[in-house]
Amino acid sequence: MLVKLNQKNLKPHVLEWQKKNLIGPDQAEAILQLYPASGRNLWMIAFAVLGSLLCLGGVSLIIASNWKDIPDSVKFGGLLALLAGSTALGIESQHREAPRAWAESGFLAATIFPLLGLMLISQIFHIEGKPSGLFIAWALGIALVPFLSRTVSSFVVFLAAVMLALGARLDEWMERGGGQFFVMCWVFAGFGVACALLSQLWLLAGERTMRVVGEFWGLATVFVAIYLLGFDIDRWFVCWALLFLACLGLIWRGYSAERIHQVNLGFVMAGIVIISVFLRLVGTMRDTGLIFLLGGIGLLGFTIGWNMIRLRILKALQ
Repeated sequence: MLVKLNQKNLKPHVLEWQKKNLIGPDQAEAILQLYPASGRNLWMIAFAVLGSLLCLGGVSLIIASNWKDIPDSVKFGGLLALLAGSTALGIESQHREAPRAWAESGFLAATIFPLLGLMLISQIFHIEGKPSGLFIAWALGIALVPFLSRTVSSFVVFLAAVMLALGARLDEWMERGGGQFFVMCWVFAGFGVACALLSQLWLLAGERTMRVVGEFWGLATVFVAIYLLGFDIDRWFVCWALLFLACLGLIWRGYSAERIHQVNLGFVMAGIVIISVFLRLVGTMRDTGLIFLLGGIGLLGFTIGWNMIRLRILKALQ
């Protein structure tokens, strides 16, 4: 697997070479200076995205509290200004090679404001429609943003918009008596498979992070859909047993291909399955106190042991 070198992942190896007297201190310093100080600061991006969401929420609450007193033209003009400003922030941040958190924040807002705009238009002109139509229009309106901006936040919002549109459409279909819950689970599982497979195309553009995000989202959707399916069928044990085996397969695949996100997802979902089976079986016991006692002991023991195995695998990948 190709890894983009930087001082963070190269420094341990350089120090080891220096310790073995393969290179001197001056040579070690010269090697490190050839590479950037660090790679992506994921924590900074995460906090920037959280801050953007808080700002959006604050602006929405302020506007909502004075909604009736604001003219429609001001509402629409202000929304367009915010949309244009957030888009400009994202584009300029990338053009000036500013910290990635600025671009992520800008394009995150640029993908959320279109939904607010559609809701505002429907309110001003008293347009009535189904929720699926709103979410479909939103997904289509922001479809090109993640592919043009190459930002994780806009890609996540786009995937969420597609899932909301799909879920609303299925819900309307079920209300008309066209299907049942297990059908919805299988449809979302199919969507997850398609998302994971199509996300591999990001590698053609050299976007490894975007591929990881799409693959993780797709696989998580598949696993959650199958997990929820277990609550709707009689043979839930068989369903969850197959899901558990699939999680073990994903862990093995992630370890073999050095994909840490697959290892983590496999362990989390396998743990949820084990705990769910345990609680479901223990739930048949009559003594409530014994249920809580056994459940607590089992959960603590499982969490510690399962996490120790996960950390060993992750350590082997580093």
